[in-house]
Amino acid sequence: MLIRFHGRAFLIALVVFGMELLIATVFASSPFIRGSVSDFLVVILIFCAILAFIRVPHLPLAGAVLLLAWAVEVAQWFGLADALGFARGSLPSILIGTTFSWEDLLMYTLGCMAALLIGHLLIRES
Repeated sequence: MLIRFHGRAFLIALVVFGMELLIATVFASSPFIRGSVSDFLVVILIFCAILAFIRVPHLPLAGAVLLLAWAVEVAQWFGLADALGFARGSLPSILIGTTFSWEDLLMYTLGCMAALLIGHLLIRES
């Protein structure tokens, strides 16, 4: 692992972040886009954001991002945000989430697969 700046990975992360902002604002009332597309994109965002600053092999990184996403979803199963006393709608509650979904696990998995493809096609491991 080596710290370095990768402009293309950073640009992809910025574009995906912009898409996430659009989803959170413009498409907030669309359950599929807000729930599923957002979950698909968030793992791509994390993957590319890390690659923008750290040289790390893509496959282990995608695996780590996927495990993190799954861990957050499992925390939702157990009601972690409520157990920690975070008010519904607060930033910590939104980040952790409050509703477990098997579909979310699928979207995280598909998103990590897409992240690997993006990494392979657009971001060299060098």
